[in-house]
Amino acid sequence: MPIHSRPHLTTHNRKQGHSAVGAAAYRLGLRLRDVRTDTWHDYTKRAAGEEVVVALTIAPEGAPQWAMDPHELWNRVEACERRGDAQIARDYVVPVPLGLDDTRAADLARRMADYICRELCTPVSIGLHRDAETNVFGEIKPPAQQGYHAHLLFPTRRILLDGEQGASADAAAEVGFGAKLSALSNRRTSAGIVELMNREWASLANELAADAGLVADYDHRSYERLGIDRTPMPRLSRKAVAMEKKGFFTRQGDAAREIVVMSKVYEQANAEAVAAQRNQAVADIARENKAGPKKTQAEWQKEIAADLAPEAGDTTGLAEDLAAARERGLKEDAPWADRFITHSPVPKTDADRQRLYTLSGLVWAIQRSLRALGEVTAKLLGHREEIGRMRAVQLGDQFRMDEARRHLRTAQRKIDAWSLAHPWRLRLSAGRPAQLVELDRDVASEERNIQDLKIAAKAASQEIARWRVEEAELVEQHDRAESKFGEAVQAFYAIGTGEVPALLAALPEDARGQVQALLPAPKPELKASAVAEQTPLDPPALTPARPRPRLAP
Repeated sequence: MPIHSRPHLTTHNRKQGHSAVGAAAYRLGLRLRDVRTDTWHDYTKRAAGEEVVVALTIAPEGAPQWAMDPHELWNRVEACERRGDAQIARDYVVPVPLGLDDTRAADLARRMADYICRELCTPVSIGLHRDAETNVFGEIKPPAQQGYHAHLLFPTRRILLDGEQGASADAAAEVGFGAKLSALSNRRTSAGIVELMNREWASLANELAADAGLVADYDHRSYERLGIDRTPMPRLSRKAVAMEKKGFFTRQGDAAREIVVMSKVYEQANAEAVAAQRNQAVADIARENKAGPKKTQAEWQKEIAADLAPEAGDTTGLAEDLAAARERGLKEDAPWADRFITHSPVPKTDADRQRLYTLSGLVWAIQRSLRALGEVTAKLLGHREEIGRMRAVQLGDQFRMDEARRHLRTAQRKIDAWSLAHPWRLRLSAGRPAQLVELDRDVASEERNIQDLKIAAKAASQEIARWRVEEAELVEQHDRAESKFGEAVQAFYAIGTGEVPALLAALPEDARGQVQALLPAPKPELKASAVAEQTPLDPPALTPARPRPRLAP
């Protein structure tokens, strides 16, 4: 899976000195005045190559006209938040696939903003920016790495549509906004919504990349979920980026540089090994594809011998190879095949040497297949633990939803009871009585809570379903690895029954137990009378191998 940037969501908080008007001015490349602080934010002058390609603001259908005016919209956002630590806006930064032109990049940003606008019922300011020509370290990027990114800035509240009214004492309602998008306020409840947003981005990115004739391989999941062994690049703060671009080294920049440098060193040092592994994998797949129907034990032994043995009549150097392997096998961390040769008697004839060479190849196959089995087993167990964790969270959310529904029913019953107890006050009151307004707020709060939990539950169900599919794939991989391990052990036993003690002596303790579980159980020694009764026509049959216990689904 190629490495790509992913979207990320950040929150602007007044406690950290953020201004929603200033954020909008930067992202749209405008000059806007923050009425609350009487401050001008001017971002009309931008460096060449970093200009704002597209700047517009959209709003849900039925929203008032001012919702599409950046100055009016974002000053109203500032006005509706009274607290000094209020969350005032959220910025969803969307990477644009490299190679897309202005039109397709703008289409991606607009369609992603439409999705947020529709799902969250909130206005969105879109700023499509051309990437800088230099990276965070001040180095010039190659042309192929220069593209676009989009900022999708939206308030932390839903907007009141035409005909909707908020509570009369609510400061947000006075300027046209409704309840907080509380599901995005904390990490637990926001995970499901952000997952859906990232999934939508990946779908749009792949659609537009394919339309442009580019490779459509974008994925919204993290390196860890994709199984990519790669350290993510740490995100540098604004101050660190500014210092780095001016030529000053920072601790954050040094940490990021170390990851980049070590990554390049690792790639260069392991280029040959990676190529050899890839070629071996291709050869293994080709061999399996050509295998056709399942082979008999005799055919399996013949193929193993053909693969591992030198050409017929060519035993030159074989004795020297076995002697070198015997010496290597004395080391503590030696490969199992070399340790097996060390524990085996020294062969006297070419036929014995050839047989030992073949068996050592089977020991190598046992080690490789057992390692593969261990890796896929660990991955499968970790996968199931994660599914269990998600199920526990899902059950917790279901409990909270049941509680919210119970509270909603209680609040609705209170409204009904109050209405029945005060019929004349309802008739004579010019507006909604204060008691009912308070109860209405309770009902609205519980309804919002239930809606947020429904969204999170839907996202969790989709995620668990996806993990179940991956679990089924891992089970298949586990079964294949287990089968290859069993075949390698049985092939060794069929060819070298007498060398089993040397094999077991060469293995580590944990591997020895796994191999022994697949070997036929040793037959008990017969008494002399029983031996006398046995005829040459009735040789002792091999006890079938005990099946290896499988992982419980």
